[in-house]
Order: sequence, then structure tokens, then C-alpha cells
Amino acid sequence: MTAADEPAPWLADPTVEWRIVLTADLPTESSTDQVTRRLHDLNRRLGAAPGPGLVASGPGETLLTAVTRSYPDVPVAAGLEGTHLVLAGEHRFVDGLGMLAVLSELTDVPAASAARGLGPRDEPTFVTEVARRLVEVAVRPPARVAPTADDEEAATGSTFADLLLDRRVGVTELIDAAVRGVVAFNRERGQRHRRVAVAVGASAVGGGHVAVADHSALLRLRSAERLDQDAIRTFLASAPTVPSPGQSVGGSSPWMTRAGAVAVRVLGPRLGSTLTVSHLGDVTSPAGSLAFYPVAGGSSGVALGAVTHDGRTRITLRGRRSKHSAEGLEALLALVAAPLS
Repeated sequence: MTAADEPAPWLADPTVEWRIVLTADLPTESSTDQVTRRLHDLNRRLGAAPGPGLVASGPGETLLTAVTRSYPDVPVAAGLEGTHLVLAGEHRFVDGLGMLAVLSELTDVPAASAARGLGPRDEPTFVTEVARRLVEVAVRPPARVAPTADDEEAATGSTFADLLLDRRVGVTELIDAAVRGVVAFNRERGQRHRRVAVAVGASAVGGGHVAVADHSALLRLRSAERLDQDAIRTFLASAPTVPSPGQSVGGSSPWMTRAGAVAVRVLGPRLGSTLTVSHLGDVTSPAGSLAFYPVAGGSSGVALGAVTHDGRTRITLRGRRSKHSAEGLEALLALVAAPLS
């Protein structure tokens, strides 16, 4: 491999689990040998060793937890128990919509999304965005989701919660509900609830170009508690994207790359948003019970995911175990769901 062929450096906060997770109940049982073989082939194609086979859950843990924490150096990990499939993809290789392509490639179960891509938009440089965030942290720091973990020092990994809503929920409505939920959650716990910053995960190309690749884009909505749904909709339609806190940066000088890596490692936990929100859109697939868990980065370590399937929307929360218990996430998710029910 020549220097020109080498992947661009990945500037990522090393304290974050950079794995996007998708779960699905398959319409029929798949051959574990076939899924394993295809998983090996996929990882080879992504430029890595094939890695171990399918992940199995251990005593006292769910398959979701087991797969998310397994084999961090493998681009894609998977676990299969009966018809229940859990996929975890490293974000530098695959985005949320790309996980639908992983599902199809490993199991022959088709999955497509009607999500629209953002298309070309202006974006500040990585250095400009870091400088802007430093000013924000110093002058008007974003609120953090009130922590609920019992033992921050001992905990690693992620906690999860999910809830099925018996109707379609769009991304504008979801963001509005997420902000309302965080405000109510923090207010109940006597924590600051102003200046809610939302990192909105999106796709640059949309569901019409689903592939095992990272075509993700990021929008950042500040002081979201002041906005109604019309203002949020306008923002989504026209706002410039921002560099992701974990991204491949090409075309930079070596010293700039090193400086960026140091900045992300040292300042990453302070430069993030209150929470991340990402919606896979309306997904068509014979699979059942789809659930999507974005990366939980930022200062709060909370991400809200959603996928609409067969007219119903499953919303999820993923949090850093060091900051959020499963019970805390369930309480927050109930508040997010309240205006959507």
C-alpha cells in the first residue's frame, strides 16, 4: 500500500465506543456458517483481518452488550441467537444507513431507507470548529444530561434502553421531543437545562445509496430548547454541516493531524453536544423489530436513535455506562416519548 492509498487519520475521542449498532429479528433463521463466512469476507474487504467468528453472549449479559464490547479492532462484529441478529460497525468504516447494507450482505434480508441525503453543504475546517467549540465551552457551555450512574470510576461500555411507538415519527418531531425530554429530565434532578445542544447525525447521500461505507454528516443545533418544530425544520433544511468529533481527516499536514489528535483526546469530552440524535428514516424490510443505536459521544455520553418500520417507530437511548444507568436511560426515554405518544 502506498502513502496515497493509506486511509486518512481517524481523529476520535479514545474514551468513546465508536461502534454503531443495529439489531434485527430476521424473518427466518440464517445459517451461522454462512453469516460467519460473509462476515469474514466483509472485514477482509474493509482492509482488516477477518477476525473471530460470531459473538455469543456470556452469563448475565445480553447479546447487544456482548457484541458492542467485542473485538474493538474488527470493523464489523456480529452475534446471532436464533433469529435475533446484532451488528456493530466501527464508524470510520460504516454509517447508520450503511448498517442496513451490512444486514443485507450477511443475511440476504433486504433493507432500504427512504431517508433523504443532505447533499453538498458548506462545512468549516476542523481547526475552525475546534476553536468555535473552545469559545462555546468557555462562554456558553452546553447543558449536560444529568448523570445517573452509581459508580463512574468502575463502569465501562454502554447502557441501552428502547421503546416502540405505535406510529411514525419524523426527525423534526424526534429532535423536538428529545430536547423537551432532556429539559424535563434535568429539571427534575435540579440540573441545568438551558443551552441544550443537539448533534444531528445524518447522511450526505441518503437511503437511495445504501452501502457499507461512511457517508455520514453532522449538523449541530444550539440552544434547541428555544426553538419550535418549524425552526428545527428550517435548520435541518439549510444548516451547514460540522466536522465530526471522530472523523477521517485527509489533506492535512502531519503537524496539523497530530495537533488535531491531541485536541480531540484532551478536549473531546468537553467539546461535545448535550446529546446526539440520529434517525434511519422509514425502513422497508422483511426483518422485524429493527433497533438502531448511534455512537454516544460528547460531554453527556447520550445518543438517541430511531427507525420507522411498518408504520411504527422504535426509539432507543445509548449511554456511557460510566455516566448513565439503564434505569436512568429508561426514565429519560419515557420523557422523550411522552409528547410522541
